[in-house]
Amino acid sequence: MTFAVLFKIYFLDLFVIRQLERLKSVVGSGDLYVVADEAKGAIDPIPHDKVARVTEADMMRRGFAQADARMSMFWHSADYSLYPMIEDLPPYDYYVTVEYDAVVNGSLEKLVDAIAAQKIEFAGLRTTEPVTSWEWTKTVDTLYEPAVLRPYLNAIAFYSHRGVTLLRERRLELSRRLNAGESVLHILRRRYTD
Repeated sequence: MTFAVLFKIYFLDLFVIRQLERLKSVVGSGDLYVVADEAKGAIDPIPHDKVARVTEADMMRRGFAQADARMSMFWHSADYSLYPMIEDLPPYDYYVTVEYDAVVNGSLEKLVDAIAAQKIEFAGLRTTEPVTSWEWTKTVDTLYEPAVLRPYLNAIAFYSHRGVTLLRERRLELSRRLNAGESVLHILRRRYTD
């Protein structure tokens, strides 16, 4: 079983470098990549051999729509950093995303093995706060029934290759509709008439 760990950064300082070093010590047999969100400019130099640099312009070239230019694609859509990885790298059975300010206390390899043994598609921190009280809920409440919305904090999250592929297909479907000139309002209305 193979897995990639995606360490997500938005800037580089001594804290981020220390976090990267901590993460290296718990990855085990997985491949560790630094995913640098360079929407606000280049981040150099990154002291690691596997670096994926992502920008909103690159995501748009890949077919993903920027639905709201006031919102950061990567910050508000935790799954977006996964898509360049599955498009540009050999496939992995699992992907683990770790935000720069999160800490993993224990073996990621053991966690991924346990998740894979149970054939889990996604694992993250489920919160007890009602989904209706989250600020982001209003951005999806007309696309999805409230009953299917699940509030997770994705500072550390585990995704199967199949799960990432399904998420990517859904994101691209919505993006194609927006890029073709279909208004967000029209997409939202179709949910209730399809």
